[in-house]
Amino acid sequence: MPRRPSVSPRSGAPTPPGFEAHPERINRNAAQWKKEDSPRFKLEKMMQMTDKELLDVLKNPEAPYFERKIAEAINKGDWKTIESMINQVYGLPKQPSETTIDVRPAEIEIKLLKPKKSKEN
Repeated sequence: MPRRPSVSPRSGAPTPPGFEAHPERINRNAAQWKKEDSPRFKLEKMMQMTDKELLDVLKNPEAPYFERKIAEAINKGDWKTIESMINQVYGLPKQPSETTIDVRPAEIEIKLLKPKKSKEN
């Protein structure tokens, strides 16, 4: 059964048909994405490597730059670099924050202005 065209709630105009009507709009590169190529997967694999395996990656000029930098940081024990890579791959951890609101009424000074007496009166 073909999909019915939907209508925009704001303008009432029909929305353009999707991929079934226009298969040329499909992103072909998205289908070629592999989990093994993601930085997260590589970082997790590098964390499981032995010292010898890390040195092999570090000395291999054909290895991807990202993998060599991870291997170098792990080998040197550069925890600041490792932490920043983990934060880039996984995102920063949630940090609690506390907000307080002062609901006391502000002290307002009200001055009554008296009209100045003119010299003519």
